[in-house]
Amino acid sequence: MVVLEIKGQDTDKDRTKREYLDEWVKVINEDGRFGEWTWDVAFNQSDVRGIITKIVKLRSLLKRTLSNTWLFAGLVIFYIKKSTQIK
Repeated sequence: MVVLEIKGQDTDKDRTKREYLDEWVKVINEDGRFGEWTWDVAFNQSDVRGIITKIVKLRSLLKRTLSNTWLFAGLVIFYIKKSTQIK
C-alpha cells in the first residue's frame, strides 16, 4: 500500500505530519498483518509518475531479493540435513 501526499507548498505542520506518518508506516510494517506500506510526497503533479515508478521498482527488487534469500536458506537447510544424516 502507498500513501502518496500531493502538496503545493510545504509547511512545518506538513513536515511534522509526515514524521508521524513515517513512524506509523514503520509500526504497521513491523506488525506485518496489513501488508507492506510506504509513503512519499509529490510537490508537483509531474512527480507522481516518477514516485510510483520508484516504488514499483523497489518492490520488485525486494521480492527478488527475498525470493533468492529464501531459496538460499532452503538450500543451506537441505545441505545441513543431508550432511548430518547417520550413515
